[in-house]
Amino acid sequence: MVILISAFSNRLENGKRNDGEAYPDFFKYKINTSKIQLLSEKFIVMHSNDDDSIPYEQGVGITKDLDAKLITFSDRGHFYKPENAPYILEVLRKELNF
Repeated sequence: MVILISAFSNRLENGKRNDGEAYPDFFKYKINTSKIQLLSEKFIVMHSNDDDSIPYEQGVGITKDLDAKLITFSDRGHFYKPENAPYILEVLRKELNF
């Protein structure tokens, strides 16, 4: 299983963020999601619709590209704060059945 948290979509224009300085080499080519899908039986995307760094729509986009399960939050931002750990752990517990 692969869990993506606040993930980018598979769009080349992401490389232009902050005048191309944010991720200069990461988005030169689109990712072949068909090949990525072969690496795991299950993909999950966790994204908050109030993320101020990676827009929620990008999480929706990569969810569609990977035929993943989308878990939406409304008040977790970009998930970088320590108080978000219990939310991530809860998803892990539920999805891994422990």
